[in-house]
Amino acid sequence: MSITPFSILLIIIYIRLIILRDVKKQFLISFVIAMICSISIYMGYFVKFSEGGEVSYSTISWLACTFFANRLNISKHIGAWDAGKVAKKILLYLFCLAFSTLLFFIYRYDKPVVEGSDYTNFMLNTVGYAHLTNSSIKFGWIYASLMLCYVLRVAYKKLCLHDILYIGERFIKYTTIMILVGYLEFFTENLFDSLFVTNSAVTFFGKSGAQQIMITYDRGWSNIQVFTKEASMFSTSLLYSVIIAVNMVILQGKKKKYLYYIGASMLLMVINRSMSSYVYVFLLVVYITYLRPFSTIKHGTNPKIAFWLLFVIVLVLSSQTLLMSDSYLSNRLNESITQLSGFRDESFTNTSEGLR
Repeated sequence: MSITPFSILLIIIYIRLIILRDVKKQFLISFVIAMICSISIYMGYFVKFSEGGEVSYSTISWLACTFFANRLNISKHIGAWDAGKVAKKILLYLFCLAFSTLLFFIYRYDKPVVEGSDYTNFMLNTVGYAHLTNSSIKFGWIYASLMLCYVLRVAYKKLCLHDILYIGERFIKYTTIMILVGYLEFFTENLFDSLFVTNSAVTFFGKSGAQQIMITYDRGWSNIQVFTKEASMFSTSLLYSVIIAVNMVILQGKKKKYLYYIGASMLLMVINRSMSSYVYVFLLVVYITYLRPFSTIKHGTNPKIAFWLLFVIVLVLSSQTLLMSDSYLSNRLNESITQLSGFRDESFTNTSEGLR
């Protein structure tokens, strides 16, 4: 069994939280940690067993968050929101989850299905088939769903707007480190051809799965991965982080620290140059434009209808121009279309990298 320096740091933090007498503060801090481990850190392991099994940071952080949520739930703290509304939605979600699981056992599907999520081999028509068994159900996801529902129920029941702002502020404060490290990695790799950031991250968080430990260049610049396994995962981390920052702007106003955070994150997406980055930047521009400027229009045409009409027109015109050009994005999109056109064709020999 092995653990990492970050695992030791988490253990120390959780021990200090247990000693802390304020149960609400315990929950708030544990919730921030769970968000960071789920969004910003997608590499390494909390503990690795000699048999080969691993426990991820997100798993241990949500388990700890559920533990502190239970402590808060049995306390006398009273929140500012009506928890009954979210309780009904959670109960509906849990009912659907239980009902779909029950249907799996009642109406068994006996025909062969594609095994696992190996879509590369499935696209190549070389994947094997298997029959559904009880182990096909991802019980781990069911347990995670139950934990998340319980945490959300406690949050609505016990927290107020001030607590939500505290969570958002702390998340942005600590994930600013991720953004700064992203720029550091970009400059060290492109100016000095150095893997200093990646090697340091592997040493601190550990190595698991398909961890990429090499400099990959895309049209002259290196891709950035920071605390994740590859560049596209880092872009996904930035996407979620920017969404949180945008909502903090809506709740607290246009504070400079949030605007700088959003701008620096989106700039990192652009210089990262992965396909995911371009898609995410486009979606974020749509998201920010839709939430802020159009929501302030009070007169005339319905702003939402006008926005989506404009969005569809721009999307159609740009897609036609893009697909007929000879740019990087055009080649990637055309490659994806080609792969989908050759779906399950035995003569199809490319991998699914273009589709990714």
